[in-house]
Amino acid sequence: RLYLDVRSVGMRPPTVSRSYAFQIGIADSHGVFRSWRARDTQDEGRMWAEFLDWLDEQGEVTLYAWRGEAVRRINLAVLSHLHLTHRLLPAAARVVDLCEAIRHRPYLPVHDYGLGEVARLAGCEPARPDPDGLLCERNYLEWLSGGSDRLWEGIHGAGRDACLAMLG
Repeated sequence: RLYLDVRSVGMRPPTVSRSYAFQIGIADSHGVFRSWRARDTQDEGRMWAEFLDWLDEQGEVTLYAWRGEAVRRINLAVLSHLHLTHRLLPAAARVVDLCEAIRHRPYLPVHDYGLGEVARLAGCEPARPDPDGLLCERNYLEWLSGGSDRLWEGIHGAGRDACLAMLG
């Protein structure tokens, strides 16, 4: 079992010409986290290729993600990196949406099934005040424009927190 989180940035002219994924994070069932990152749209293809190389080494594993964002990001990568289509589509087929799997059994007293809210209910207290990673895109853009490594540590940590929240 692997827990997958994909962070992305939307189109923000003139800084970002198209939406793309900038971080892929994975936690295994022991809580070991690793990630891959991209600096721009051209670098995104390299990031996906390195992730897929690593995934191939893992054999037949199931990828668990939250709310289908990972599959959406993989499908968008297919459109931008046609040379990876034959590898990305099988990876997308291995993703199970944990949110949908738990949404109706049992009933959970949560507002919107956000990962942070469900994780807290399950007793998994996130290490960061932003467990859903809403600040990641802004921090990423700031990091790109010469921000400190501390910004990247926060982005990396939000991805790790999301993966570990799914594990917990």
